[in-house]
Amino acid sequence: TVGLGTNHLLGRRLQRRFDGDEHDDFSDEDRNSVCIVNDKIYQVGTCRINFTTYDNRRDYDIINPKSHPDVMVLSQQDDKDVRPFWYARVLGVYHAKVSTTHPEAHSKSSERMHFLFVRWFGSEPSHKFGFRNATLPKIGFVEDCPDYDNCAFGFLDPAQIIRGCHLIPVFCGGTSNSLLPFECPVARQIYESKTTDWVNYYVNIFVDRDMVMRHYGGGVGHQDMHIRRQEDLLGISVEDSWPDLEQEDRAEGPENQDQEAGGEPPVAGEQEEQEESEVESSEDDGWDSDENDEDDDGHYASD
Repeated sequence: TVGLGTNHLLGRRLQRRFDGDEHDDFSDEDRNSVCIVNDKIYQVGTCRINFTTYDNRRDYDIINPKSHPDVMVLSQQDDKDVRPFWYARVLGVYHAKVSTTHPEAHSKSSERMHFLFVRWFGSEPSHKFGFRNATLPKIGFVEDCPDYDNCAFGFLDPAQIIRGCHLIPVFCGGTSNSLLPFECPVARQIYESKTTDWVNYYVNIFVDRDMVMRHYGGGVGHQDMHIRRQEDLLGISVEDSWPDLEQEDRAEGPENQDQEAGGEPPVAGEQEEQEESEVESSEDDGWDSDENDEDDDGHYASD
């Protein structure tokens, strides 16, 4: 765990692109260049994740390892068959002042860094999901095997989190202790049982409208999402779907609807006033600025 945390912090100080934080090329000398100021790591209870919804509104999720621990991040794999999101369970929220003497570091001064200790989920390889299949995505904890290094646990930059997510245990699949074959209360904080885990979970993509649009694709506020969201879930390419949608829009446009209903077209002046009022009401949206926490908030991770 110490090596994983050091690799994570050093990778961020070197401004490396997030790819799961494996960093197999780091040597012991590289890791020794990382210094935790005063040997103090602070642990706090929650982490607030701000995000923009599909309709360009502000929202946030409070991540709590004991009550609301599950999060989603953008997948860093470019293969078409790979699932669009990675999922993880937050086990701890930390911050510390970190400096490094690594020659490739852009700055040698100390920097306050926030990081999360997580347990990773993996996708079910043979499971097909999507709107056409009428099935939710299925995931499960990555198996922790002592015989080789794997990605069962890791560290995560809170800035990489898209938002919190809602996972539903697959009750018919039961529980098992094979994924983590020893008692670990830290990894199982939200359940009374400390020796077993649910084998699989369903990702509830219908928990709210924003979550639906993140998996379906096309949300105005989701500019950083890959276009393959719709391809993965519908089983069709976005380019193939647009002509049909355009034909539907032409066939069921406002002009044709007015003619079928026998209504009159809207007056130009009234329409302009309505648009102006909508613009004025939308100008009030803005992000709230939060004050930086003091260094002594929370408690030491060693307590």
